Parts: sequence; C-alpha cells; structure tokens
Amino acid sequence: MGSFLPADFASLQHRYKKGDMVAGHTLGWLYKLGQYVKKDEDKSSSIFVDLALRGHWGSKGYCHRFGLGSFAKSVKSGVECYRKGVEEGDAVSINSLGYCYNFGVGVDVDTRKGLSLYRQAAEKGYVLAIRNLGVCYAKGIGVDVDKPVAVKYYKQAADLGNLTAVADLEDMGISYTPSTPAQEKLNESEDKRLELVSTSHYPASSLFQSCISDAAMLKMEDQLLSYSSLSPHIQRNSRQLADALLQSLPSGDVTTPTSTDTAAAEQSAENQELEAAICRLLTVAAGMTSALTDVHDRVQFAIDALAEQLPVLKKISKQRQIVVAALSAMRTAEKEERGEGGDMRVEGERVAASQSGNSEPSPQSRASVLSRLVQSDCVDSLSSVRILRKMRESVRESIEKMKDDMRKAEEVVQKEYQHERKQEFDTKSYLIGLGRQSAEKSKAALPHLLFMSNHLGVDFLHLSGSVLSVVFDMNEMPSLKSEYNSALEMLRRCKSYIEMREKGEEARAVRCPSGLASLLSGRIPTGFEDSPSNETLFDIASHFGRLPSSNGCSEWHESLVKTWSWLECKYSEWSELESRSDHTLADADGLDELGKMMNELKMSGMDVSKRLAQFLERMSELTLAE
Repeated sequence: MGSFLPADFASLQHRYKKGDMVAGHTLGWLYKLGQYVKKDEDKSSSIFVDLALRGHWGSKGYCHRFGLGSFAKSVKSGVECYRKGVEEGDAVSINSLGYCYNFGVGVDVDTRKGLSLYRQAAEKGYVLAIRNLGVCYAKGIGVDVDKPVAVKYYKQAADLGNLTAVADLEDMGISYTPSTPAQEKLNESEDKRLELVSTSHYPASSLFQSCISDAAMLKMEDQLLSYSSLSPHIQRNSRQLADALLQSLPSGDVTTPTSTDTAAAEQSAENQELEAAICRLLTVAAGMTSALTDVHDRVQFAIDALAEQLPVLKKISKQRQIVVAALSAMRTAEKEERGEGGDMRVEGERVAASQSGNSEPSPQSRASVLSRLVQSDCVDSLSSVRILRKMRESVRESIEKMKDDMRKAEEVVQKEYQHERKQEFDTKSYLIGLGRQSAEKSKAALPHLLFMSNHLGVDFLHLSGSVLSVVFDMNEMPSLKSEYNSALEMLRRCKSYIEMREKGEEARAVRCPSGLASLLSGRIPTGFEDSPSNETLFDIASHFGRLPSSNGCSEWHESLVKTWSWLECKYSEWSELESRSDHTLADADGLDELGKMMNELKMSGMDVSKRLAQFLERMSELTLAE
C-alpha cells in the first residue's frame, strides 16, 4: 500500500524482481516514457507482458487493450481485467478503470466514477493516480476546477518522482523542485524500511515506544536553552521506527472511498473503508510526536477524516462483532454437542455426525448462524454479503429450477381456478385458490430446498420464512414455511391424539384404522372440519410424508418422516388387530377368548367403544346360551 519513489530506479527494479507488481508496472511506465532511464518501449512491453502472465490484473488489462504479447487486443477484456483487479484492491487496476470511465474506454463516460477511482488508487500511494487527480482538478474532470487543489496533487506526485507532474506545474507557470532528494537518507527500498517494523528485532512494544517518544520535540525545545537539559537516552533518535512507519504510509489525500456500480467495487467497499481508516489511525499514532510540520499536516488531515468516518467504522465494527460472536458460538455449540466418545448429538434426537468422528458444524448450527447474519443490523456486512453470494452461486441452478417449478405449479392452479369459475368474481373461491397456490408451490419447492440443504450442509428449513426470503431473494418463502410448519404440526397433533388417547371429535377421527387410512392417503378423516384449508393441509402432509429421506440435513423433514412412519406403523398394527378382532368376534365360542381380545383392544390406543359394545353383546349371547 505504501508510496514509492520512481526516482529510486534501483529500488523499483529490486522490488519488481521480488514480485512487487505495482512497482513493476511503474517500472514499465518509466521505460515507456523515458523517465530516469533511456526510452525503450520494447522493454516496457516485455515488463507489462511478464506481469500479466504472473497474474497482475492491471498489467493484463493493459496488454489486452493494446494487444501486447499473446494477449488478444480487446478493450472489453481489458476493462474486465481491471474490474477483477479492483475487487482484489490492485492500485494499478483501480487507476486504469478510473481512466476508462473518464474517457469512455470500453464503458460509458462517467467522470465522477473516474474521479472516485483515482482517489482510491491515490490512497494506496499510486503516484500515477495522484497525478491524475491533479489533472481532474486542473481541467474540471468529474469535479469543479480548483487550481490550488490541482497544484497540491501535482506537487505530491512530483515529490514521489513523477516528472510529468513537474511538467504539469510548469504549464501552470509554476517552477517546482521536487523534495525527493531531501529523502536520500531514507532512499532504501521500501521493503527494507518496512523490515524495521516487521522484523523480530523490533517487536510491537518497540514500535509503540517509538510512536509515543517525545524526543524530537524535546530536542527542539532544548534549543531555547544555552545548555543541554536532555539525558543521553533522549538525545538518541527514539523516533526511528515511527518515522519508518510514516514512510510506509501514503502521504496523499486520504478520503473515504465511494462505490462504483460494479459488483467488484461494491464487494471491496468495506475493505477499502477499513484500509483507509487503519492508514489514518497509523498516521496519527506514528506522527503525533513528530517534530516536522508536514507530518502534523498529515496528522491533522487524518484526524479530520477519521472524525467523519467514525459512524461508518462503528457500524462495520459492530457488524464484525456480530459475525465473530455468531461463528464463535457455533464452534462452542459443536464442542458441547460432542460426547466424550467424539460423536455429535443434536438435542438428543439424532446423531448428526458420522461414526467417523466428523466434527463439522451441524446443519442446524450453520442455519442458526446464517439466520443471525441476515438480520437487518448485519445483512449488509461484508461477511454476510460474501456468504450469501457464495451460497447462491453454489446452488444457482437449483434456485432457478425451484423458481421455475413453483411458477409452473402456480400456473396450473390459476388455470384450474379460471376453468372452475362461473361468471362473476367470487371472493371465497379466489381465497381458496390462493391457498391452493401456496400449497402447490410448497410441494414444488420442497425437493429443491432439501437438496440444497444437503449440498451446502445448511438446514434451510430450520430458518424462518423471513430469513429464507432474504437468503433466496424470494417473497413467497414465508407462506411456504407456514405450509411446512402446519403440515408437521398437524401430524404431530394426530400422533398425540393417539398416544394420549384423547376423546375429542378430532381425536376419535384418527384413533381408528379408517381415520388413519384417510390421513395417510391425503384425505380429511371423518370428524375433522371439512374445509378447503383442511383439504389442502392433509393433502400436502401426505405429499411431504412420502418424500424420501433427506440424509439428515433437514431436522424438519426428519421429524416429519419419523412422525409419518409412526402413523403408518400404527395403521398397520391397528388394521391387523381389527382383522383379528373381527375373526374373534365371529368365530369365538368361549368367554376367555373374547375377554383376551377385548383387553388387547383396550391396550391398543384405538377408539374401541363401539367394538367393545359388540364384544359385550357377543359375550351376553354366549352366557345366555350356556
């Protein structure tokens, strides 16, 4: 991110050889323009091609624009490369895309976006972008003409070794000698200067002590005295590390980056915001105790910028706190769910990890985290945007197929409604039709939701309808989730009627083989309200229950299938018992046999009041016969 001095030609060559792409691109431009070295366009092109082949988007875009090397000449491909570079924070790509917007190269002219991109590249210390900002203010490109500001940027670029900026100042009638030579003592390569900060010989505590050292100011104050009042320790230059840190930070105008309309720029906006903020914070930390006026100009500017940026930074920090807390809670929950033997259990219902000891987060844990990340206070955070984008890209075809199947289901119901409708609009029929639409769409969507849950390891049916709407960007999700919940709730209620041997009208309706047969076939058992809503409810419950198992990723579907299987087993058990009781009732010739069967019927959980009456009648007949 640091600035560089093109005049320090050996440093640029050294950094280029070590893999510094921005330094290499700058070196290529110096050969192309003949600045600090003899003009050599072949050498310039070879550097750009080499950088492009090594994956540098800015150089690759340049090679495509001008057809260098093996790169096909294509302005469109060049702009696409710049966009990818912007996403990765490459200063060359940001500056180049700004040029494209300013002059309509492969995109529509938008000078304000061009100016914004120049600012972003300038923040990273890219000298060509700093000079370009000067051009914009001098000529009124994307901003009102402001000569003093233009001069400021030209001088900054000139101080960093840009000879074109010196010529720009001369065109404005200003003779300027760059201050670069005054930095000869610091004219080491940037990576060596940064080594002062990063090496183990200079730990963080040393850097901190250097930043808070007031030695430089004490030395200046001491000049007022006729004798030295400073200790030998203070007389040493204690600000060496702080000064080295300042040299590594951009000295240009640091402003809050603004988004362009490209997806890449939007995705990197938060990173740019943080990068600018950290740069400003470090500038303040390293420069506060400096004894140089220009450093304090930078410190003042950084403080003013931070004051404006604080609300945004506070929001970003709060969102990241939410993300970290949610992900940490997921890891903690997984550790707690694992037993001493290494298995992972979910609420005591089922083993969610395989016997191989897989310690991956459970689908429900992932869903809980996802639910938190898409709440209104966090949904626009960089982490939430990235996670949703990756999820949608991974199952894009499934989402499109789900939407298509839901649309077809809706069309079928609409045609049926139009066919059944008589003449005038019927509100009741219309509402019934809407309910049927929702039910059919829930049927169409469920296989896709189960597939995506398995594919991504996220229990999507563990989410609320509103969260599902955000995840899939579909407004229908709340009504679909309501259908799924209603179906499971109804099946559980029927199971409870049987287990608790309740005696209400609905309970009696399902506590017999005929009632269970109706339920399992998707029809309303006699005893339930014969309404369109119940008709739809029993139909979708039957449909959902017959779907194959979802391999354990959907807790909802596993619970529904488990309840459905229990009801099927109960129906088989009761049907067999009813058949035997019929035979006993017809063939038994002794009271003991009838009594045993009566006891078995009473223990079954069926509503056997009518059948017991038949058995009592039969027993009376046998008693009279004796």
